[in-house]
Amino acid sequence: MKIGIIASTGGSVFSTSFQLLKQCGFHTQFCVVTDRECGIEKFCIENDIPCRRIDYRDCSTFSHEACRWFLRESCDFVILTYTRKVGKELYEHIGTLNIHPSLLPAFQGMGAVRKAFHAGVRFLGASGHVVIEEFDQGAVINQVITPLPWNIDEQKMNKMSFLQKVHIFTSLIEMIELKKIANMDGKPVFDLSEMELSPTANPSLVNNRLRQEFQKLCNKEGMITVS
Repeated sequence: MKIGIIASTGGSVFSTSFQLLKQCGFHTQFCVVTDRECGIEKFCIENDIPCRRIDYRDCSTFSHEACRWFLRESCDFVILTYTRKVGKELYEHIGTLNIHPSLLPAFQGMGAVRKAFHAGVRFLGASGHVVIEEFDQGAVINQVITPLPWNIDEQKMNKMSFLQKVHIFTSLIEMIELKKIANMDGKPVFDLSEMELSPTANPSLVNNRLRQEFQKLCNKEGMITVS
């Protein structure tokens, strides 16, 4: 299985998830598209991950060029850890999934964690969903949720959100590898009827070692996020 990634900045969600998956014996291959010089390019070089930079002149051109490269690399799906919009030139040809830092449909669009903080929510969530034309409105595949301490600050909420996005990413990869998410005519279809769930993750991680390593990561960061 080969997954295309579109990322910018440091790509910490992808790099952390990549290391977790590798540690737990997953053999998923990846290739990465960026739109600017950023830290994830260095990570790709160090880990022999194909990486290409495509300037974001406009949504349509960027999406078309990214799609061509992902198809040339024989990618089965694309996962976005990316803040800019992608167009139908990509998601109508390759099943494209997005990781959004809120419990959709709440707090769609940019700045979701900040919006949640200022709204005074008592739970923080993250979602994996299918990419369609409408921003953050595609079918939801997986979600996680965590209760918030009363006096949590925005910085800690962002740290918690990072860990939630890692859980969403690794769960998406696991479901793809288990063929719970499939491609039909370039569009993602999924059947999670046999997947287990927990009070904080729907679905929960299946692989025991992956679940344990994720909890170790949370403990290391001093956060309890998803069980």
